[in-house]
Amino acid sequence: MYDDDLRPSREMRETAKHLRRRMTPAEQLLWEHLRGNQLGYHFRRQHPLRFCVLDFYCMRCRVAVEVDGGVHRFRSEADAQRASELAKYGIRVLRFTNEQVGGQLKEVIARIKQACDEAQQDRL
Repeated sequence: MYDDDLRPSREMRETAKHLRRRMTPAEQLLWEHLRGNQLGYHFRRQHPLRFCVLDFYCMRCRVAVEVDGGVHRFRSEADAQRASELAKYGIRVLRFTNEQVGGQLKEVIARIKQACDEAQQDRL
């Protein structure tokens, strides 16, 4: 299930459980469209890894989806560093703002599906 280098600690798993219970409205909205393989891909929500918790993650495609609130305007360097670290493990990170999820949901979902389709093509 996990690469050994990505296996989460007990603390990180507990953090993920906490975050699942406290999803933001934008995360809840997007989850309604990702859950149950609606895009043809299985996504997990608040998926823990060794060094972070991903908002949504498709293990098969190695695609992570992050929904960023206003605080991320001040965290761009940290977010970029985390994406770079994830890329070392072959995980592609897609970032969307709360506003994009709320106002451009169809486009957001289309970009997520496209990224998963591309990942599957790359594996063939």
